[in-house]
Amino acid sequence: MELRDVVDALSARFGSEAVAEEDGTFTVEVETDDGDRVLVSVYTDDIEDGPAGGLTVLMLRASAGEEIDAVEDPLALLEAASTTWFTRTYFESETTSLVAEAALPLDGISVPLVECAAQEVAELAVSVLDLVGEEYDEEDADEDAD
Repeated sequence: MELRDVVDALSARFGSEAVAEEDGTFTVEVETDDGDRVLVSVYTDDIEDGPAGGLTVLMLRASAGEEIDAVEDPLALLEAASTTWFTRTYFESETTSLVAEAALPLDGISVPLVECAAQEVAELAVSVLDLVGEEYDEEDADEDAD
């Protein structure tokens, strides 16, 4: 399955239009179980080192808050991420922001697996935003997509 096939499947599943960025990344609006719509970036990357070196992975990621210092209970971040199969939360070292991200091997990937991972990314992003005292703002997300 190619990146464009994945993006088209996500767009169809979540009823959103994919936006192609200049860097080859696509942005798709993914709906959570609670009806929040979260912008998820979709792109591929290659693992450079180790036993999986050379493997192409599908990356799905969403912003999960701007201020890590606002997290009063760091263990809550671990608890939120422990409910997912594919998604992690991490701190971007060059900024003060948190990211929800999933990486899946592109070779042999299925549409249901991608849909599950994309929804996990969206759900985890909203959960972490709650922990840092921020709300996901759909209007800001719409402006970011334009």
